[in-house]
Amino acid sequence: MPDSLPSPVRASSGALTFRRLQAMDLIELEPQESQRTQYGLRVADMGLEEATSYAAGPYAWAAVRGKRVLACMGVAETFPGAAGVAWTLFAEGPGEDHLAITRFARDEVIGKCPLPRIEAVVRCVDIEPLAKGIHDLKPHQMLARAMRAEHRTPQVRWALAVGLMPIAVLRKYGAASETHMLLERVL
Repeated sequence: MPDSLPSPVRASSGALTFRRLQAMDLIELEPQESQRTQYGLRVADMGLEEATSYAAGPYAWAAVRGKRVLACMGVAETFPGAAGVAWTLFAEGPGEDHLAITRFARDEVIGKCPLPRIEAVVRCVDIEPLAKGIHDLKPHQMLARAMRAEHRTPQVRWALAVGLMPIAVLRKYGAASETHMLLERVL
């Protein structure tokens, strides 16, 4: 594991703790309803093999209060030493811990990850109604419309909060042809 990654945070029983991700954290986590599909496909319960693969990565963490896993997060390397995809799964109702989890993801997971490129693809506002009747809408204009405060989805807001920058709107993306946004952090 690279030296620049944070050490697990030790806390008393019942307090919010951040620790290296364990495969069982992913298996025990009940993701929020909005995270039970990816790119328009219903995601089956994660099996031990897939969970072990995520947990084996050097940039994978769990947020735990007592025995309850509130979030699992990390950066999965797509090109070793060069690039990775940021990912997060939240349990229903992280409540008062949401801000601390966001700060940890921003400062420790994304902020200290040594990979030169980190990207994420997240659900975005449906751009089609916003582009209706405009035949020559340019990519930067679509991005500007999707980034208006009233149009930002929770997924886009969280990606921004952890330090990712919006790059492009991806129209008709995935199995359900939904609008997504590509965000990145480049060192």
